[in-house]
Amino acid sequence: MYTIVLLPSNSSTPGSVYAVKLVDVSPASLHILWQIPQYTVLTVGEIMFSITGLEFAYSQSPQSMKSVMQAVWLLTVAIGNLIVVIVAESEIFHNQVHEFFFFAAMIVAVTGVFIVLAIRYTYVNLQDEPGVGKNGDASNSERYETLNQHSTTDEES
Repeated sequence: MYTIVLLPSNSSTPGSVYAVKLVDVSPASLHILWQIPQYTVLTVGEIMFSITGLEFAYSQSPQSMKSVMQAVWLLTVAIGNLIVVIVAESEIFHNQVHEFFFFAAMIVAVTGVFIVLAIRYTYVNLQDEPGVGKNGDASNSERYETLNQHSTTDEES
């Protein structure tokens, strides 16, 4: 990145200026396309993490709270992004390497909490409940039986 500064000239011509080119940041010797593998791995990881988390939140929540749990999942992602912004913009670390090690330490701490929660978690199988189908909602056979009961009662009266 360059900055061009216009300075008044010492010549006798009034209004004459000369330009000075200053190099603010020297050009990189590494091509920008080397970022494609990093962004690809990061994107694939984010997609797999999001899909797994959303599916878990959906499958383990009761029927009446499925959309609330989806919103809570997205809220946790937003809070994580907010923590990153606050730490990065507050500039509490003078060296970016220290900031990255701080984030790595936070990930290790959260992984420890996750392991403890995962060990103590009891999986909820909503398919075992009567009247609940594969996706946690009323199964088609249950709906059909309910409709049949209503139509038979209507015919008898």
